[in-house]
Amino acid sequence: MRNLRLVISLFTCLLVLSNCKKTPSPPVISAMQPLSGGYGTEVVITGNNFSGQIPENVVTINNLEAEVINATSTAITFRVPALAEGEWPVKVITDVGEATAGMFNYQYTVYVAGCENNSSVRNIGKYWKNGNDVALTDGTVHTILRAVAITPDDIWAAGNEYSQPNRGKYWRNSTAYPLSSTYESGAYDIITQGDDVYIAGFESNGTIDVAKYWKNGTPVSLTNGTTDACAYSLTVSGTDLYVAGIEVKGTKPAATYWKNNNPVYLTDGTYSARASDIVISGGDVYVCGQERNAGNFNVAKYWKNGSAVSLSDGLTNAWAYSIAIKGTDIHIVGNNGSGACYWKNGTPVTVDCTPGVTTFTAIFLIGSDIFIAGSERTADIDHACYWRNGVKDLLTDGTKLSVANGILVR
Repeated sequence: MRNLRLVISLFTCLLVLSNCKKTPSPPVISAMQPLSGGYGTEVVITGNNFSGQIPENVVTINNLEAEVINATSTAITFRVPALAEGEWPVKVITDVGEATAGMFNYQYTVYVAGCENNSSVRNIGKYWKNGNDVALTDGTVHTILRAVAITPDDIWAAGNEYSQPNRGKYWRNSTAYPLSSTYESGAYDIITQGDDVYIAGFESNGTIDVAKYWKNGTPVSLTNGTTDACAYSLTVSGTDLYVAGIEVKGTKPAATYWKNNNPVYLTDGTYSARASDIVISGGDVYVCGQERNAGNFNVAKYWKNGSAVSLSDGLTNAWAYSIAIKGTDIHIVGNNGSGACYWKNGTPVTVDCTPGVTTFTAIFLIGSDIFIAGSERTADIDHACYWRNGVKDLLTDGTKLSVANGILVR
């Protein structure tokens, strides 16, 4: 009997132990490296009690969810998303709890697209990343980059190679891809949206320039090839694609934009006009450019939902090249007839430059900062630069001609 009771007791103990479950613990952080960087920086958080399954770990930085690309029970790797510059808290969240990993110092990365002469006075297509130049061509053929875009793993650029015939090209990192193989073409803007890459430009059909965009390298015609046309800028809003440019109506180019390949004419072709840039904000369509007047001068303009607003007086030639919107404020750069000009809500704003020898080509807004790309002439040589909140930053030493055409900040 005593042996039977012993067996029953042992069985009961085993049954109790088998029903005991280890209580999961919340994550514990021991370190995070690096502690600073910019968009796309890969950061490793080490500690304990993470999940080995990527979807079961959430990492936030300034309460914005980041992409987790690797996870084990003791380490998580994530990519830093686009943020405003500054120090932001990082957290790890699992099904059991959350832990603070510390502060990450987010620093902007400034990309500028343009070109610089070599010793043979040929333009080398290049971009600058935080002031460090990256040449995409060898200077054998004149090349000018017009725009730059990024994805987490790649840097993209678009521009033109001036040979016979002239060729529009785009670059993925250092690899070049032509937009056409037979006729002349041009590339003037490039953007990324998720995994998609869009380029705006034109391709000749042998006699007429056809406005086109390329999505992941595949061309889409915006015009039918009976009159000359060109696409200069594009943007994506939700599921809609907008492209700005020109299409000849009669004998004059009309400022035009296309929404999902359907044209909207901002001018009627009475005078030459051009739509240089386009942006969508709050459901409104903003386009900037210029239109010739009866006195044969270009008037810098922007259009909001098709209604024109003049930025210059029409007594000298003026242009509007680039537009950006923040809240209710409209920011535009171009030339007001006296030289480079930056307008905020139609009013010129002082920038650290000499307008008569300066060109503003592009504007980019991020956080509370305003970035402008362009060039300034010193000793009869233009050299590429950009301005952050009105303060100039030179990109070259000024010994060779250089220009900056596009700017992107992340």
